[in-house]
Amino acid sequence: MITFDEACNHIKNNIRTSKKNQIIEIEQSCERIISKDYRSNYYMPFTNLSAMDGIVVNKKSLLKNKQYEVVGESKSGDKSAPDFKDNECLLIFTGAPLPKGSKIIIPKENYEYSQNKKIKINKIPDQDYVRMKGSDIKKNDLIFKSGSVMSLRKLVLAKSLRIDKIKVIQKPRIFIVSTGDELLKKNLIVPTNHLVVKFLSKKFGGEVVGVDIIKDNPKKLINKINKLKNFDILITTGGISEGKYDIVKNSLDKINIKVIFDKVLIKPGKPTTFGKFDNKKFFLGLPGNPVSCFMSMLNFFPIYINKFYGTDIVKINHQMLRSKNFLNKNGRLTTFQRVKRIGDKFEIFHTQDSSMQNILSKSDGIIMRNSFDDPIKKNEQVKILEFNNITENYI
Repeated sequence: MITFDEACNHIKNNIRTSKKNQIIEIEQSCERIISKDYRSNYYMPFTNLSAMDGIVVNKKSLLKNKQYEVVGESKSGDKSAPDFKDNECLLIFTGAPLPKGSKIIIPKENYEYSQNKKIKINKIPDQDYVRMKGSDIKKNDLIFKSGSVMSLRKLVLAKSLRIDKIKVIQKPRIFIVSTGDELLKKNLIVPTNHLVVKFLSKKFGGEVVGVDIIKDNPKKLINKINKLKNFDILITTGGISEGKYDIVKNSLDKINIKVIFDKVLIKPGKPTTFGKFDNKKFFLGLPGNPVSCFMSMLNFFPIYINKFYGTDIVKINHQMLRSKNFLNKNGRLTTFQRVKRIGDKFEIFHTQDSSMQNILSKSDGIIMRNSFDDPIKKNEQVKILEFNNITENYI
């Protein structure tokens, strides 16, 4: 039996960053891992643009109270603007192109129309109000770096730069199998673990390619796994303890899986198992108790995902809260205890049984306590993993 840290390191040391790529539509790329460097093929802005509504005049001719004749206009969407003489100007609108040469924008509030319908400048602005060509992005600038996560903001920039498709790392393909006769008997136990694994797999960046529920029949399980082709990691729930009907662990040797660890000094989740197939595919066996399944998926799967992508796409965020009560010294196992938040404080639920789904539903997060951790004093600040703050939103 190994420690929690040792188990995490085993996963890190055995997973290799994927080199499988795919090209997808840019609109579908949010939260995907970009797999090549992208440089801009354009200037942004593409030319000098106006930052205000007003008029544009030649900078060298600018004088207070001077009158200018309006000889045209430039609006957003125009490719270019005609030039004019020193005693002339153009009406111009925000985002509109400027003619060549040194120009200045006079905002609407700085001028007025005279009786002869010419424009008279009342106040000279202290800036040009010009967005210079390439002031945001220059041609050949590095805009997206390989290994970075595509956010909504980056997606919008990509569309502005006319990038319609983008190369990303292919998502890890996940097949889920839940085992247990009781899951297939009506009105006995409603299967839920596969829902947890499916949701968190997608949430953390995986692609679920199949879900199945199988009886406690080793032959059916082995036959099912041997037929699987299109997956990168097989995740099972249930059947990994040492009881008579724990068929998963008893079948591992027969399905060509090298077990890397099969017991971890944690509670809940002690029977969690990790291994690999000969063809560089992996296996994660989760306990059947609902809370144990949830905790082990939350504790171990992000390590696999981050190593697969080669970047921390899943970031487990924590909050510092004060303990409402005194907590005794922790025992030999690393524990993950469900807690409830009360303002800037927390308290653990008295019942921590791994079958108690209602307690998990009511909890706001978990406190991790390492083996033989010291007691926690009342009002002592402690790091809490809050479920609503579990990972990044790439906006």
